[in-house]
This record gives sequence, structure tokens and C-alpha cells, in this order.
Amino acid sequence: SISGVSVELNGGSLTTSSIQVGPIGGAGFLQYGGTLTTSTLRIQGSERASRYELAGGTLGVTTNVVLGGGSAASPSDYLNMSSFWHEGGRATIQDLRVGSGGTGVYHMPDVQFQTAELIAPLMTVGVDAQGTFLQSGVNTRVTANTLVVGGIGSGRYEMSAGVLATTSVDVGTAGHGVFEHSG
Repeated sequence: SISGVSVELNGGSLTTSSIQVGPIGGAGFLQYGGTLTTSTLRIQGSERASRYELAGGTLGVTTNVVLGGGSAASPSDYLNMSSFWHEGGRATIQDLRVGSGGTGVYHMPDVQFQTAELIAPLMTVGVDAQGTFLQSGVNTRVTANTLVVGGIGSGRYEMSAGVLATTSVDVGTAGHGVFEHSG
């Protein structure tokens, strides 16, 4: 468990059964290179937000990533919620849960000279809380077999650039879901 500090991975290889960023106090895990392999990754904060930043290298999660928590006053208050900033590199996540147990955001911004790729066979935005997925990077690619926006929570997927490849999209069947494509 990582709480109140930031940890950096710049190279090499790290394999572990689970990583928890948060939940007490804000925490950060910054990956600029190397390979991280884990079964579960939980990014959750109670009073302050926790953050995982993937700017390079490879992240492999064999079970799930749970993203939610923090003290966000509104769904657009991204600095005060648990977040995953995917600015470069490749993430392979079997089950991505954004907005689970609290507010969460997954952001793939436009970063010059960087390519970011996310492969998630099952991806749910708004599992049981407010979840937001922002894809604004020109060189971003998301591949998901099943994309659910609005599980039993409230989900929002905003796509203004990049590529989304999926075989199944479910928007707002059980919860409130919004899929917005512009650009």
C-alpha cells in the first residue's frame, strides 16, 4: 500500500501480486519506463486523491484495476479525485473499473511525440459511482471487447481524438451513461 508519497518506476521490471495507491492520504505511482506486472491495482483515496501516471513503459494487470475515491466537488474536478493519467506506453488490463467505490477518471491526453495504448477486454466506466474516461490524445488507441458506460453508477466517455476499437458498447442500460464523440 502506498499512502502519502509518490513512487517512481523508470526502468527495469517489477512483478507483484497487488498494488494499492492510497487509500489514506494522497499518493502517486509514476511510471516513466520499465515493466510493471501485477494481478490487481487499486487507485483509491479517501480524503485526498491518489494518482497513477503511465508516461512510458508497459503495465500489465492480469485481474483488474479499480479506480475511485477522493474529494471531488464535481465530475470535472479531476485534480481531487483518484485518477489514471495515461500519457504514453502500453497498458494491458483484463478488467478496468473507472468509478468504483468513489469518483474516478482515466485520462488519455494529447502529449506531443507520445503514443499511448490501452488494451482492456472488459472496461466499465461508472461501475457504482461517478466514472469518467477522457480520450483526447491524437496518438491514443483503446481496444476493448466490451465497453460499458454507466454500470449501476454514472459513466461518461468523452472522445475527441484517437482510436477506439470495440466489439460491444453498452451505454446507460443499468445506470446513467453518456458517450460523447467530437472531433
